[in-house]
Amino acid sequence: MSSKFTFIRLGALAVIRLQYGTKSKTWTRVLVESRPDAAHAQVYLLDYGTRQLVNARSLCEMPIEMKRVPPQAFPIIPEIRGSPDLGPGEWEKLNSVRITARISENFHNFETFNVFSVVSDSHP
Repeated sequence: MSSKFTFIRLGALAVIRLQYGTKSKTWTRVLVESRPDAAHAQVYLLDYGTRQLVNARSLCEMPIEMKRVPPQAFPIIPEIRGSPDLGPGEWEKLNSVRITARISENFHNFETFNVFSVVSDSHP
């Protein structure tokens, strides 16, 4: 697939073979976030949106073709505007939530988080 890194720098794009459950190992795209020690790297899994501590020796250079594909996962940090006045435990009663997003140049900006329906416990 790819060649091993000779030097792993922070911010490097890489691939690693990881196993998920009982499935066979698959190549996974990662971003190197930190090096807690010489043997390990803390990576962000670009297509899953999670972080994992991995053996640094298992990281390989990401092929150029894989760099052209934008990440398939991204963090969503909503900005709440005009949220309803919900009492304790009522947040779970939300029936529907609408998120308005603007996506440009692979940057995802989630501008609003509008609650437009709340389910009530009381039934006639």
